[in-house]
Amino acid sequence: MQRYNQTDLAGYVALGSTGEAVLLTRAEMDGILATVKESAGKGKRLLAGAGAESTAETIERTKRAAEFGYDAVLVKTPYYYKPAYKPEVLITHFRRVADESPIPVMLYSIPQFTGIALGTAEAAALAEHPNIIGIKDSSGMCRASQKL
Repeated sequence: MQRYNQTDLAGYVALGSTGEAVLLTRAEMDGILATVKESAGKGKRLLAGAGAESTAETIERTKRAAEFGYDAVLVKTPYYYKPAYKPEVLITHFRRVADESPIPVMLYSIPQFTGIALGTAEAAALAEHPNIIGIKDSSGMCRASQKL
């Protein structure tokens, strides 16, 4: 991180989906959040992966990231109960998280890992929420031409 701190890199994502976040204990996650926060250069933005299978756990993770001083959270779609995750269920989940998160929420659609894509209609509906600041779309379903 010290080397990256000397570049124009805007910031870091801790506990992202391409790391081992899904395999870590809470203590290990907290250790990573602390280490990244302590190592990040001045002015670097910090995002924390906070998505979990339950809305309550996701909210708890957003609060932990805020306590560590992160700027925003990246929240993937829950995926264990795939048949139940209709658009209205996903919208309710993300709105509750955004309502209770002390820091801004960035939606994350990564169906290659979750099996569930956050569609354009859902992303557009969620864009209305004042605490949802954007989307990281790894599905190809949301188009950049849509303003979020």
